[in-house]
Amino acid sequence: MKYLFIFLLPLTLAATPTFKKATLEDADELLNMVNRISNDDHKKIVILPELFRQQAFESNIQDRKLFVAREQDKLIAYKKLYLMSKDEAQKVCTDEIRCMGDKSQPTHVGIFKADGSYCKFSIKEIPNHSLEDAFIYNGGDYTDPDYRRRGINKRLTDFALDSIKDEIPLDIVQLNMVYGLVNENAGRETGADGDRTNSILKSFLPFAKSRTKIVYHYNDYIPNDDFVSSYRYRAFMPTFDPNSPTCEPLPDEKAVEGYGCILTYKYH
Repeated sequence: MKYLFIFLLPLTLAATPTFKKATLEDADELLNMVNRISNDDHKKIVILPELFRQQAFESNIQDRKLFVAREQDKLIAYKKLYLMSKDEAQKVCTDEIRCMGDKSQPTHVGIFKADGSYCKFSIKEIPNHSLEDAFIYNGGDYTDPDYRRRGINKRLTDFALDSIKDEIPLDIVQLNMVYGLVNENAGRETGADGDRTNSILKSFLPFAKSRTKIVYHYNDYIPNDDFVSSYRYRAFMPTFDPNSPTCEPLPDEKAVEGYGCILTYKYH
């Protein structure tokens, strides 16, 4: 019996994380967290030059684009997620995701079924993406290494999605989530082991489906068969010289290579 109490004690003492929209009171802790990020994580996360970090955090907070997780008095994770305007979507889709414009180079297209399995299609079947659709920006996030493998990032993502649900128009035909991956967290290909899309899908598909009844009632559409289309394009993570006096990303040849990704849920 004594062993039972030995193993139960750490679980009993563990605090429960809380999730919220970031406020300006979080800005200093966010800045400190980014300044502590390891060299390995620097290759996976967009980090602005030092001169612009504080301003960027404050601007994103004021624009209600940042969410944080706290445990007791400590900030343990953050996430950038928001519904983009048409102008924002056009810029992100052209410059970052590269699913539009002259630099667009599709590499993978397929669908994820409701059970998470992936079916690859020919790149010839890739569609044109319309700015008339809704685009969610699933941006940079980071969890303190001491708090990983506890599902905190997923719960923070779910909280952020729930926070923007009322911003999504009721007359949309499809809902898109855009995000970037570097080669290190993209897996061998879409849906393979190591592809972070697998974890992103676990938040996006339930959220998109939760809107089905609302959109269906508004539009009299027929809901789809619970699959999500997946698209990848050759892209580069916006990479910056940490000591630069300007906030201009490095050219592609000096940036971290990866993919611009889109998950699409159609409502009819």
